[in-house]
Amino acid sequence: IKGFIPDLTDESYKKLVRDRLVDRLNFLRSREIERGGFDKLPAEAAESIYSLVERLK
Repeated sequence: IKGFIPDLTDESYKKLVRDRLVDRLNFLRSREIERGGFDKLPAEAAESIYSLVERLK
């Protein structure tokens, strides 16, 4: 969103973002096996989200 600057000094906000990213990561990983991997995304998608999760720790 144009002009939005997240407050990464707020630990509760960081936890909320991290938790939602973990949810998204779990969803992406589920696509690797469900329906025979038909909806699987490139590995880079999960790697990018995992990298963000690690940075928010």
